[in-house]
Amino acid sequence: MAAEDSGVTNGVRADQRVSDRVVDAISSQIFSGELPPGDRLPSEANIAANLGVSVPSVREGLAVLQNLDLVSVRHGSGRHVNGLSLAALANERIGAAFATGDLLLQMLEIRLPLEVAAARAAAQRAGSDDLDRIDAARTEMEHAILVNEALGVEADAKFHHAIAQAAHNQVLEMVDRALQPLYGKAREVGLSKPGRPTQVIDEHRAIVEAIRSGEADAAEVAMCRHLGPLAEDAIDRLTTTANAITLRNGHSPEGG
Repeated sequence: MAAEDSGVTNGVRADQRVSDRVVDAISSQIFSGELPPGDRLPSEANIAANLGVSVPSVREGLAVLQNLDLVSVRHGSGRHVNGLSLAALANERIGAAFATGDLLLQMLEIRLPLEVAAARAAAQRAGSDDLDRIDAARTEMEHAILVNEALGVEADAKFHHAIAQAAHNQVLEMVDRALQPLYGKAREVGLSKPGRPTQVIDEHRAIVEAIRSGEADAAEVAMCRHLGPLAEDAIDRLTTTANAITLRNGHSPEGG
């Protein structure tokens, strides 16, 4: 259909599969809060008209959104927004594309306790294969940084996920995998700061040494030193935003 081959509509690229354009258009509105949880979606015909696509393409896109648990069908009342989901965040394309602003800061706020728990558990439970995998990822990242290979972002992801695997906690590993697309954005920002890549090399070595030695307390401290400044900055920025919203609503930040 000619309408489906038109240019950008509502921020959606024309070179995508048509159903992906539907998924991205609605996902972006859910992630931004424009479509809050509980909202009823327009009819398939209305969505098709707004995006300039066919109804079958809309139907296919909505099926993807249901699989990602972003929307659900309520019998007799159509499709409604569920809000964010781990499945959507874990989707490499969607999570990386639409998770921005406060959502990234919220991720950084919870990342520290998760990674600290992983490092501590890894020091207590890691086997020889786990240690080899962690060390291999550390070495790969150091090499990537030395040759300026995208600042070692991919190798850094492998390093931290290897620690999550070494914790031998299925829930922790599942959450870590789900948050990887969000972590990726934070890594790109953090590793782009002057001097930060070489700092990371030293911090990773300290983490590996503590885990390999089986020193749980030292592993916890090393991970805190590695990620603590990022988490503190995120908490400060989230608090500033929350206070600004409170003041706009006519209240004091202290609740007085």
